[in-house]
Amino acid sequence: MAPVGRHVPDADERRFLLPTDAPLLGIIAEKGEPETLKIQAKASLKRGEMTAADLPELLVFIAPYAGYPRAAALVMPGEEVISEAPGDNTETSAGAD
Repeated sequence: MAPVGRHVPDADERRFLLPTDAPLLGIIAEKGEPETLKIQAKASLKRGEMTAADLPELLVFIAPYAGYPRAAALVMPGEEVISEAPGDNTETSAGAD
């Protein structure tokens, strides 16, 4: 007999779906706020909610919704955040456990 109810993703599955700050960063991107994006992305990296590899992917995902000019304007600030990030933030949080 199959379990009753819906499947609840575990931590690894949730990590794969979207970074925790994805909705917030999406709103910031839509508003075209590069400095705010840098602040929030740095905080998300520091908390381990996102990796440095997630940020460019998130900007690509956001582009059709926020508009390509706004997303493109956030690429350089995103690259600055990645270059300033301490250590190797390219591993997934699942690998850090």
